[in-house]
Amino acid sequence: MPLLTQIVRLQDGLILCSTCENDTNFNYTQYTKDAKDLCKTLSSTSPSPLQVDFGDTYFIYTIYNGVCFLTLCYKNYPKKLSLCFLEEIAKEFDIQHGNDVIKVKRPFELMKFDVFIQKTKKLYQDTKSQRNLNKITQDLQEIQTIMAQNLNDILNRGEILQSVAMKSDILRNESAKYAKLAKDFNFKLLIRKYAPFIAIIVIILLIIIFR
Repeated sequence: MPLLTQIVRLQDGLILCSTCENDTNFNYTQYTKDAKDLCKTLSSTSPSPLQVDFGDTYFIYTIYNGVCFLTLCYKNYPKKLSLCFLEEIAKEFDIQHGNDVIKVKRPFELMKFDVFIQKTKKLYQDTKSQRNLNKITQDLQEIQTIMAQNLNDILNRGEILQSVAMKSDILRNESAKYAKLAKDFNFKLLIRKYAPFIAIIVIILLIIIFR
């Protein structure tokens, strides 16, 4: 069943709503940090939905209208159910708060939506219920393809992209600097090349003028 569920505005990483399960084996602080780090690597154009493996658990998220709906489950929990769970809360959240997302200024400002999350979570607790078995066995074409990646790979990719962006800026600045140096150097070469001729012409003009 979903252990941690978050709704995050991707524009600035603001958590709109967050809820977790009371589980003695669940390291809330660590997984919340992992969820935050994961969301930092995402944008509205990121692949979605995506399953991110992490130890004996996995994150799965879907992005809808600039908002990331993310949940964490143990590995033995069916991926199809976790995705269906996210899709249900994403659709209802858009109905209830779609117009409010851009107006939110403080973290957890839409925590009242947790009421719906808790109700929906109860429906997904028993993986052997007829309702959930039907969802698990339904035609694959009725469910979006879930891509899987490793959390460390994604976070490293984010660091690499950031590093590439920084190096790109450095190269751009260096290119501009060397372009200016090259321009100055070429100008000096022209002066050195034509200086003798200019000097001779000036001398001739002076002779003509003062004769």
